[in-house]
Amino acid sequence: MTRVWRHLQVADLNEAVDAAARAVLHTLETCEHPQIGLTGGTAGTLLTKRLAATDTPGWRQATLWYGDERWQPLEHPDRNDLTAVQQASLSPAFAQARLERVAAPAQMTLDAAAADYAERLAAAAPADAQGTPVLDVLVLGIGPDGHVASLFPQHPVFTSDLQLLAEHRLEEGALTHAVSHSPKPPAQRVTLSLRTIRAARQVVLLGAGAQKADAVAHVLQTALRPEPIADATALPAAVSVGAESTLLISSE
Repeated sequence: MTRVWRHLQVADLNEAVDAAARAVLHTLETCEHPQIGLTGGTAGTLLTKRLAATDTPGWRQATLWYGDERWQPLEHPDRNDLTAVQQASLSPAFAQARLERVAAPAQMTLDAAAADYAERLAAAAPADAQGTPVLDVLVLGIGPDGHVASLFPQHPVFTSDLQLLAEHRLEEGALTHAVSHSPKPPAQRVTLSLRTIRAARQVVLLGAGAQKADAVAHVLQTALRPEPIADATALPAAVSVGAESTLLISSE
């Protein structure tokens, strides 16, 4: 399958969020039962709020997932998905979407939470030929270090996925990972794996801001190759491409 790349350069963060929102809303309008992956962080929070303000009947058929979650109590302000919960209370249309939340520490262990999230994803989303559940669109924010979701450069969780990619055995990997010792607090998280990310039909990478410029440049350099190189120097963002298309949105 040919993976189509597109780079959209915008003026600022607001324009980047607008462009990502258009990609998600297009999926919402064109898929019968859209499986939508959202992201946290500054851009992700703005994106969720912008989407929630869109009054469309398409939300009632949609299922929302987050690419990663900080393993905190359900009402903890650090939770990525708390924005969606709060916006659902303000938007009757958005509230009709099904939000799948990562289990909290009071409910189960970190490993069990990751496994539970994977099981629900596999049950809800149609699978590709390799048996990987397929998100219709997945938005990922790029960190200044090139991380996406909770896949961090040189972290054992990411390097194990990268090794499978290099050996063309990615379909043998897990759908999600329990992340301990995250270089960014909090230390414990649940994340989609590289296998699940690359199975998404469209991946939207948000890299707006001067602090993301180096990581964006690395991603663009890698994108010029027919397939991203899965070597030890690869950044997570550079190999996080969609099965059908990838849209990189940057302001630098």
